Amino acid sequence: MSLRTVKNCIVCNGSNIAPFFKIPNYPIILRPISKEMHDHLDGQKMPRTMPLEVGMCQDCTHLMLTKRLSDDLEKLLYTSLYSTYISMLEMGIGAAGVDNFLKLFSNHLVSKIPQGASILEIGCYDGYILQQLGEQGFHAEGCDPSDGASIGIKKGLNIKKSFFCKGLYPTDNFDVVFNRHVIEHIEALPEFLANITDVAKKTSYLCFETPNANFYLSKGLLDPFHPEHLSVFTTVSLRKCLESHGISVTEMFSETKDLITICKQEENIPTHRFGDEKDHLLALASEFTQRHEENINKLRSIIEKVNSENASLALWGAGSSSLRFLTMAEGIGLKTNKLLIVDKDTRKQGQRFFIDSDIPPIASPDVLKGQSVDY
Repeated sequence: MSLRTVKNCIVCNGSNIAPFFKIPNYPIILRPISKEMHDHLDGQKMPRTMPLEVGMCQDCTHLMLTKRLSDDLEKLLYTSLYSTYISMLEMGIGAAGVDNFLKLFSNHLVSKIPQGASILEIGCYDGYILQQLGEQGFHAEGCDPSDGASIGIKKGLNIKKSFFCKGLYPTDNFDVVFNRHVIEHIEALPEFLANITDVAKKTSYLCFETPNANFYLSKGLLDPFHPEHLSVFTTVSLRKCLESHGISVTEMFSETKDLITICKQEENIPTHRFGDEKDHLLALASEFTQRHEENINKLRSIIEKVNSENASLALWGAGSSSLRFLTMAEGIGLKTNKLLIVDKDTRKQGQRFFIDSDIPPIASPDVLKGQSVDY
């Protein structure tokens, strides 16, 4: 497998990139897939893992993958291997983060935009938020390259099944343009941001939501670091990224695991002095390894207990959290002979993670009825 090496910061283009951490073998595909897709990928000699190498820019505090997949493989992940991402429209679950965004939208934006405003969501998946905004009287539309778009289209939502690109929408067209958990996947940030400002009106509000590196650094957690996330933004690097492309951050919300900004287009944005904030982030990064090792030691003690008791273990939810647990647990030596992975999403049941073949297929939670599970 050919990997691309990145030497310069994706935000400030600086070359002062310090190694942050490395995991030698991390799963490339983050969601369970069917047996047919397993067999197809094995036939194509698709690797199951890649080295996960993350660096931190010492100039702007940005965190980024320094080894990346090929363009073709990245496209495959988003177009063909996203089919079991949870559909909030179909399942009616998993909407906590979305509801938080909608509450923020209501409290901080609704009073500032026209009644019936035109709104674009980039990376809308099944269009759950578009539906919610439409019920409030807004003209909401979106785009997404995955099969999730087909779910929303079938329900009558205005979605284009496509990557966001120049020419997909008219210039100077929307009162609000927002994206949630998209910008961390983008390599060509200048092009992406230019295309956003192109379709937005000059008076528009622009919103970005992305994993909050400040939060994860302080907790010693690896959650946002994986092959699909080319970037993990700090409060410093996100502001620098946006403002260097004519997007002024008017409000930033950084109290939770998600970092959310409300922005406006502006010329001649004053240079932001980060000073103490940057120093604080670099200090957090220097302490990250110790915090992470403490978390690994807690996990190790659990796994050793499970193994010593020859106990059964059930993981609830076949998502990235379970995959991350399995990745860490494999390195510690988890015995998988009594492992269960259950998920109420019927699309996932019978599928497997594209990792070690000893990992069982995803089962319905109904299998837990009538049997005891130790952990």
